[in-house]
Amino acid sequence: MSKNAAISIRLPADIKASLVARAHAQHRSLSAQITHDLEIAANNDPGIKASHSCRFLGRFPSNTIVSDDDIALVRSMLWRRNK
Repeated sequence: MSKNAAISIRLPADIKASLVARAHAQHRSLSAQITHDLEIAANNDPGIKASHSCRFLGRFPSNTIVSDDDIALVRSMLWRRNK
């Protein structure tokens, strides 16, 4: 995903420290960690639809074990190749 928008915010030092620690633990930059957390928050809000990460959600029933054919199908959809 390309990043083409910037924002500046002020937040308490303890929240920043927590974000920095989580980013370090997950081998992400602070910016990537904040982006990750915001995407999760946006995806959990039914009023907000993420354009890139939700397009395969619900494609397969949640109680189904994904097969190799299912993975091949999704890969072909991602890379625009026919199976």
